[in-house]
Amino acid sequence: MPAEIRPGMRVVPSMFKQGLFSDVQIGREQVTFAAATFHSRTITFPRTFAAAPTIVIPVINSGASEADRWIARVFSVTATNFGLSLAESTNASRAWTAARAVDWIAILL
Repeated sequence: MPAEIRPGMRVVPSMFKQGLFSDVQIGREQVTFAAATFHSRTITFPRTFAAAPTIVIPVINSGASEADRWIARVFSVTATNFGLSLAESTNASRAWTAARAVDWIAILL
Protein backbone atom coordinates (compact mmCIF):
# COMPACT_ATOMS: atom_id res chain seq x y z
CA MET A 1 0.00 0.00 0.00
CA PRO A 2 1.43 3.44 -0.88
CA ALA A 3 2.26 5.57 2.15
CA GLU A 4 0.78 8.66 0.53
CA ILE A 5 -0.99 9.95 -2.55
CA ARG A 6 1.50 11.52 -4.97
CA PRO A 7 1.01 13.59 -8.15
CA GLY A 8 0.67 11.39 -11.19
CA MET A 9 -0.30 8.35 -9.14
CA ARG A 10 -2.87 6.09 -10.76
CA VAL A 11 -6.02 5.66 -8.68
CA VAL A 12 -7.43 2.13 -8.63
CA PRO A 13 -10.43 0.65 -6.77
CA SER A 14 -8.23 -1.26 -4.32
CA MET A 15 -6.97 2.06 -2.93
CA PHE A 16 -10.45 2.70 -1.52
CA LYS A 17 -10.43 -0.66 0.23
CA GLN A 18 -7.00 0.13 1.67
CA GLY A 19 -8.36 3.28 3.28
CA LEU A 20 -6.39 5.84 1.27
CA PHE A 21 -9.54 7.85 0.57
CA SER A 22 -12.25 8.63 3.09
CA ASP A 23 -14.83 9.72 0.52
CA VAL A 24 -15.02 10.49 -3.20
CA GLN A 25 -17.83 12.17 -5.12
CA ILE A 26 -18.01 13.08 -8.79
CA GLY A 27 -20.32 15.34 -10.73
CA ARG A 28 -21.02 17.08 -13.99
CA GLU A 29 -22.28 20.66 -14.16
CA GLN A 30 -23.98 21.78 -17.36
CA VAL A 31 -22.93 25.39 -18.01
CA THR A 32 -24.29 27.97 -20.44
CA PHE A 33 -24.26 31.77 -20.27
CA ALA A 34 -24.37 34.96 -22.33
CA ALA A 35 -21.31 36.88 -23.54
CA ALA A 36 -18.83 37.35 -20.71
CA THR A 37 -15.15 37.11 -19.80
CA PHE A 38 -15.92 35.53 -16.39
CA HIS A 39 -18.65 33.29 -14.99
CA SER A 40 -18.98 31.68 -11.55
CA ARG A 41 -21.42 29.51 -9.65
CA THR A 42 -21.68 27.43 -6.49
CA ILE A 43 -21.82 23.66 -6.81
CA THR A 44 -23.36 21.67 -3.95
CA PHE A 45 -22.16 18.13 -3.28
CA PRO A 46 -24.74 15.34 -3.40
CA ARG A 47 -23.65 14.35 0.14
CA THR A 48 -21.94 16.40 2.83
CA PHE A 49 -18.28 15.51 3.41
CA ALA A 50 -16.80 15.14 6.91
CA ALA A 51 -14.41 18.03 6.04
CA ALA A 52 -13.55 20.17 3.03
CA PRO A 53 -12.35 17.86 0.20
CA THR A 54 -9.79 18.42 -2.54
CA ILE A 55 -11.47 19.35 -5.85
CA VAL A 56 -10.18 18.37 -9.29
CA ILE A 57 -11.57 19.92 -12.48
CA PRO A 58 -10.40 17.92 -15.51
CA VAL A 59 -9.73 19.76 -18.77
CA ILE A 60 -12.96 21.08 -20.29
CA ASN A 61 -13.22 18.95 -23.40
CA SER A 62 -15.89 20.41 -25.62
CA GLY A 63 -14.33 19.98 -29.04
CA ALA A 64 -13.90 22.96 -31.36
CA SER A 65 -16.23 25.50 -29.81
CA GLU A 66 -16.49 28.70 -27.81
CA ALA A 67 -15.48 26.78 -24.66
CA ASP A 68 -11.95 26.07 -25.91
CA ARG A 69 -10.35 29.17 -24.41
CA TRP A 70 -11.83 28.97 -20.91
CA ILE A 71 -9.97 28.15 -17.70
CA ALA A 72 -11.76 26.53 -14.74
CA ARG A 73 -10.80 27.39 -11.14
CA VAL A 74 -12.08 26.26 -7.76
CA PHE A 75 -12.57 28.52 -4.73
CA SER A 76 -14.24 28.55 -1.28
CA VAL A 77 -14.32 24.79 -0.75
CA THR A 78 -16.41 23.60 2.23
CA ALA A 79 -17.82 20.24 3.30
CA THR A 80 -21.08 21.05 1.48
CA ASN A 81 -20.10 22.96 -1.68
CA PHE A 82 -17.46 24.81 -3.68
CA GLY A 83 -17.24 27.75 -6.04
CA LEU A 84 -16.46 27.19 -9.71
CA SER A 85 -15.17 30.08 -11.78
CA LEU A 86 -14.66 30.08 -15.53
CA ALA A 87 -12.41 32.74 -17.02
CA GLU A 88 -11.83 33.42 -20.72
CA SER A 89 -8.07 33.10 -21.28
CA THR A 90 -7.84 35.70 -24.06
CA ASN A 91 -10.02 38.23 -22.18
CA ALA A 92 -12.46 38.36 -25.09
CA SER A 93 -16.16 38.39 -24.29
CA ARG A 94 -17.59 35.05 -25.37
CA ALA A 95 -20.74 33.07 -24.69
CA TRP A 96 -21.40 29.40 -24.13
CA THR A 97 -24.50 29.30 -26.30
CA ALA A 98 -24.91 25.55 -25.91
CA ALA A 99 -24.61 23.80 -22.55
CA ARG A 100 -21.09 22.50 -21.94
CA ALA A 101 -20.24 19.85 -19.38
CA VAL A 102 -17.77 20.76 -16.63
CA ASP A 103 -16.84 17.62 -14.71
CA TRP A 104 -15.53 17.65 -11.14
CA ILE A 105 -14.07 15.15 -8.68
CA ALA A 106 -14.08 15.76 -4.91
CA ILE A 107 -11.73 13.64 -2.80
CA LEU A 108 -11.44 13.54 0.97
CA LEU A 109 -8.08 12.02 1.83
